[in-house]
Amino acid sequence: MKKFILLGLAGITGLLCCFGTARPRREADTSGQIARLSERAMALYSHGQFDRAKADFLAVRVSLSQIVGPRDPATLGSRNNHAAVLFAMGDFAGAEAEHRSTMNLRDKTLGRLNPDAIASRQNLAVTLMCAGKYEEALLHQRCVESVRRHLFGENDPKSRQARRLIMLIEDAMKSGKPGSAPSGFGSSAVLPA
Repeated sequence: MKKFILLGLAGITGLLCCFGTARPRREADTSGQIARLSERAMALYSHGQFDRAKADFLAVRVSLSQIVGPRDPATLGSRNNHAAVLFAMGDFAGAEAEHRSTMNLRDKTLGRLNPDAIASRQNLAVTLMCAGKYEEALLHQRCVESVRRHLFGENDPKSRQARRLIMLIEDAMKSGKPGSAPSGFGSSAVLPA
């Protein structure tokens, strides 16, 4: 079995790597093609060519789903990447649906306390905030903050980041204007999930 690295963007929480396992021989070439396609999508995304990046990320997602399965962490990471590019294009409804589905699958597959599952919940919260769905955004982000505080402590940077995002959602709610992704939280951050 060969390991390959799939790089992409996860949307909101930081730089990660997504590892998938390729099947022996025949699928080794396919894994190389998927890795190259993912790298190209990342480059297109970073250069603002979202339409082309969206098509490539979708192709990566479909290929991974067929090779390693729809619940494999690599496939879920590619779904997150697809959601991130939808977010960057301003398609909040599409990004919300993809982030929600990814979050639900990660919760079931990895467990609600898994860092990727927590990141998916925060990605959804940011997307909901930007779409003006503040109450649901707060619900998800308060869950993220609670889990991070429980796991890492009150003063951990991730716990503080989660509290900061709660305050930003509350501020957007008070102003009545859809929030924009705050610095360090938006889908412009390159992260494979």
